[in-house]
Amino acid sequence: MVVAVAAAIGVVFGLLQLGRIAQENANQGNIARAELMLEIDERFEGSEMRHSRLAIRTLRNHCEKKARTVLRAGANDEEVMERSATLFQRKFQGSTKDSRQPIILRQTVSWSTSRPIVTGRTILP
Repeated sequence: MVVAVAAAIGVVFGLLQLGRIAQENANQGNIARAELMLEIDERFEGSEMRHSRLAIRTLRNHCEKKARTVLRAGANDEEVMERSATLFQRKFQGSTKDSRQPIILRQTVSWSTSRPIVTGRTILP
């Protein structure tokens, strides 16, 4: 009888330990994810990425302005955005020749598309 009680107590403590181990593994996963997100944010806030974001924003604004100019005055936002996206893609691909800027631009675009995967949320930069 004493052996059975001791065994039951051992099983309970063993299960508690397994629960603690599982919780600790979850905590370690959360810490690793937080460290990764912090590193991504630090890289995104660096001077190269800041210049790249500015270049992309400038290019996007230029393409939108040109799209609005090319389309008729009554064009809706959806038409403007489609035209702007087409112009942006052409200009972006054209800007990737003979400079370091395209590498940085591609890093920014890559970061912007991968951030929702890492964070689980869609957040515009």
